[in-house]
Amino acid sequence: MKKRYIIAALFALEIGTLGATLPAAAQIIDRVSFSVPQKAVAVKIGNEAGIARFVVTSNAPFALIAQDSLGDFEVNVRKSGAINGTRFGDNAQMPGPAHKCATAVSENISTLYMSERKTAAKRGPILSQSVIVEVKYAVQATPKLKIVTQDEAANFQTAPACDLRAS
Repeated sequence: MKKRYIIAALFALEIGTLGATLPAAAQIIDRVSFSVPQKAVAVKIGNEAGIARFVVTSNAPFALIAQDSLGDFEVNVRKSGAINGTRFGDNAQMPGPAHKCATAVSENISTLYMSERKTAAKRGPILSQSVIVEVKYAVQATPKLKIVTQDEAANFQTAPACDLRAS
């Protein structure tokens, strides 16, 4: 009988202590931002003059940036398909516009394409959450193209739009 009273008293003490600590825990949760760092991973595929292709997987919006090149860049995004018979994008979502044309007017770093969301729509293997970003540019150009996170691209100049019909 005595053990029951001791256990009940300890249980009541624990419940009382928990009630007293909840407001403090709520303040900590309210003031501390729990976030996952933005990541964008891109692998260049193919080797064609005037065309660059990247397989892109990201957990946040991403950007395509260019450096050391002037002129028009046509960007096309494919959500799903196959690369040499291997499927990609079955668990992906369209991260932003499917087509965009941008003109780099400076050799400084310019953002050519900014996605609006991450690539993954559902859980699954990395390639199933990936999209293809294809960039077409003048054959004689040798731009330095790179995929970065939205946070990394925040301070770069956005390249003005060009006319897709003229490309």
